[in-house]
Amino acid sequence: MSSFKLLKYPTLVQKQIIEEMDIQERLFFSSLSTNACSHFRHLGVRKIGVYEMHIDVSCTAAEIRLNYSYGWLIFKIFYYTKIDRTMNFILEKTSLPVSIGRNDIFKHYHFSVADYTAGKMKAVVEIIGKLTKLLSCISNIETCHVKYTHPLTSLFPNVHGVQKFGKIEISNYAGPEKGMKLTVEDFDIITNSKYLSIQCSLAGMRKTVNTFLKGWVAGNHTNSEVAHIYVHFCLYSNRKITDLFTGIETTESTTTVEQMKSIKSEYIDQTVDIYRQSDQMRATVGFDNKGSKRQSQPTESIRSEIVNYEAIIMAGRPDVYSMWPRNAAKRRSSSAPPSL
Repeated sequence: MSSFKLLKYPTLVQKQIIEEMDIQERLFFSSLSTNACSHFRHLGVRKIGVYEMHIDVSCTAAEIRLNYSYGWLIFKIFYYTKIDRTMNFILEKTSLPVSIGRNDIFKHYHFSVADYTAGKMKAVVEIIGKLTKLLSCISNIETCHVKYTHPLTSLFPNVHGVQKFGKIEISNYAGPEKGMKLTVEDFDIITNSKYLSIQCSLAGMRKTVNTFLKGWVAGNHTNSEVAHIYVHFCLYSNRKITDLFTGIETTESTTTVEQMKSIKSEYIDQTVDIYRQSDQMRATVGFDNKGSKRQSQPTESIRSEIVNYEAIIMAGRPDVYSMWPRNAAKRRSSSAPPSL
């Protein structure tokens, strides 16, 4: 960045000039140097507010869309289609051909990995990871919507860095028969960022959720500011919801089903409480074990032998929900949740 004349100005002037840049100008500025993001942080540059970011990965293309006050900024990565009228775009030392267009509402960047004969999806994931890292450096993204079937850490490589979404919603693009490949490592994205709400649509998550709950109880996620996690997943009928609580001490919940419904409108049948050992913070877990009865005609991807469960995991932050005091009253210990 030493070649930039801007950097010869006093730091206060640099900050004022950069803060006058729109999101595209900052994007170009950031793409020219690997030190740009750290320089922005050093100057204390205010980020540009972005209402939401969508990450959609399909079988032919991947798309990242930012919705902010002046319209939409769209990045599209084509797997097989080549693009014309390109220029080189430097993204963390990787030079990519890009076609740039705009109208009054949409500004779009089109990338192509059509020339990749091997490792095509690996290249796509790397590009998405670099873009999300760069975009979160220059913008404050309130909500992130993800539709994908790969680990989240591949889309958000800098877990402990700039990823500070207010809310993330994860849904399963491939359908319930495959399920989101969420791993225990992916929960680091949840617990080390300032998420307020996390919604997942997942399948086969018993072991992963159980590991996360055990870690939360053990105090491994003391930096967590999570208000609640909503998990919708499918279990075969010979499985039990108690699999989620194997090796976890639970108590009969002091949060009523009606209180849970007042926060989340989905059906909730029962609730249990768990406590974090480090500070006695209480989390309420609510679930629905009648989902299959409500599903009149299962689709091809959700066969009749599958029982649907919905679970809500809510961490008791007194500043968010007054009904959940940080230090609970006398606990009623139990080695397992109430019978289902």
